[in-house]
Amino acid sequence: IYGTRISSSGRILDARIPICVKTGEQASETVGWDGENYLVAWDNLREDGLTELQGIRVSRRGAVMPLEQGGFEIMQAPAGIADVAGGASGRWAVLYTRFARELGNDRVFLRFVDDCDEGPAADCSFHQVHPPDNSAVSSLEPPVFWWEPGDLDHFRVEFSADDSFTGPMLRSGKRLVAGTSYRPDDPTWARIQGLAAPGEAIYWRVVGKARGSAGVTSRPSLFIVRPERAVPITAQIFSGPWLPSVEGSGRTTRVPRARSGAGTPRLKRPPAAHSL
Repeated sequence: IYGTRISSSGRILDARIPICVKTGEQASETVGWDGENYLVAWDNLREDGLTELQGIRVSRRGAVMPLEQGGFEIMQAPAGIADVAGGASGRWAVLYTRFARELGNDRVFLRFVDDCDEGPAADCSFHQVHPPDNSAVSSLEPPVFWWEPGDLDHFRVEFSADDSFTGPMLRSGKRLVAGTSYRPDDPTWARIQGLAAPGEAIYWRVVGKARGSAGVTSRPSLFIVRPERAVPITAQIFSGPWLPSVEGSGRTTRVPRARSGAGTPRLKRPPAAHSL
């Protein structure tokens, strides 16, 4: 995996930044930016058959952070990365999916990584989204918004019928993402419902936003509803106290690599050019 920084005018600043040059199968690369550093994350299939989500931080000058050569482990699980967003106070939100055979159906999860300045990756702390232990609703009930109360960082997951996210409406006419702002200190749940028609495409992305600034996102991922079924989308928005589960190194129990079974929704990524 190599990266290239490109200016807003299209000028190549530096090419072939070595992100990951070790053996193994690396896929599903995605990039987040927090205004100071990049976080490049990918799905790494190891030679022993296990899958792990790995990441590496790159400075705004295009240099890989010291002591992070080769990347650091975000977590071990049969999963694929969908998106990464950076926040204003050094926290990263990593959105990923878990395969159906392990959990019964494809699920969407959020995982948070605290930035550790320019120290070793072992000093980074890895937090689960509330509720603890990576608890999350299934792909039939994906999370839509999430905020960290009392901090500058606001994270949310957006769903839309188009990859531009300019009109977050499903073609069935049901609004999937409301434009309402929820107070981070208001400990309430809210629900937004919509229905995806058979064969309808749904895009999602994770957004990191600081107060008074535009959202920081990378490319969206694509979810296709199988033609033989309509999938109800029920979103829960939680803005109550954050109760993290801290894992230190971020390691989880090793499990065999799994694939989605027949009859379950599959996750696909639309073709898109993307660079640092």
